[in-house]
Amino acid sequence: MISNRKKILFFILAAFFAVIFVYHAEAATLSLSPSVSSTITVGNIFNVSLILNTSGAQVDGADIRYLNYNPALLEVQDANSLSAGVQISPGSLMSITNINTVDVINGRIQFSQTVGTGLTYSGTGVLASVNFKALATGSTNVTFDFTAGVTADTNIASAGTDVLTAVTNGSYTIIPAGTVPPPPVCGNGIIETGEQCDSSNLGGASCTSQGYSGGTLSCSSSCTFNTSNCSSGGTLPPVCGNSIIETGEQCDSSNLGGGTCSSLGYSAGTLSCNSGC
Repeated sequence: MISNRKKILFFILAAFFAVIFVYHAEAATLSLSPSVSSTITVGNIFNVSLILNTSGAQVDGADIRYLNYNPALLEVQDANSLSAGVQISPGSLMSITNINTVDVINGRIQFSQTVGTGLTYSGTGVLASVNFKALATGSTNVTFDFTAGVTADTNIASAGTDVLTAVTNGSYTIIPAGTVPPPPVCGNGIIETGEQCDSSNLGGASCTSQGYSGGTLSCSSSCTFNTSNCSSGGTLPPVCGNSIIETGEQCDSSNLGGGTCSSLGYSAGTLSCNSGC
């Protein structure tokens, strides 16, 4: 016969592991894509996407408070000339954009989105994207203000709980104008210009972000997405205009996947995405 003390211990352990399971099941992440680049030349404009992965959690809001950059080396390009101030490009994961501001003096971006009443979002996709112009040579970081469990900084909300557990910041090297950037090195774990992924680094992408219903996305030996383990029944057609680069697209809206004029063999200029992605 099990004693009352053993019964109590059993229920305490069961409750503990249940809490641990729920915590890990709702471990949302935010990452910058590309997270590393050494092929940016002075004067060029490059795109950085903020990738949200809810890891199965049903979320109802996202607060970026703040995304920091060095205004001496980078300049945010305004995504909405009809509104006062400087804004970044919202993604389509959530329908309501509550805050979208850029402090160009201190190099600080604040962005907030929520879903409609009674709705939630679950999956992986582009929360927002930023077009930076490289102003001068040097190395610079783009970083989230984030401390796990703190709701006063960057957080992902799920029924009143912050489920954001990790962020991936960005590191970028700006080289002189006219410099021919080095070719990407496939296999070094860094997604460079011309690569969709590298080794285990998928840049926040998943089977669902590539138009599949589920499965496990991986990276091929040529640094392109391997969707052979994605399911089910083939892909959905890519949606041009949702700021997500899906199979068959080179770019989408302001998301250029890290591409620049120089990465395509030109000496200078501003690369953009056409209506056919």
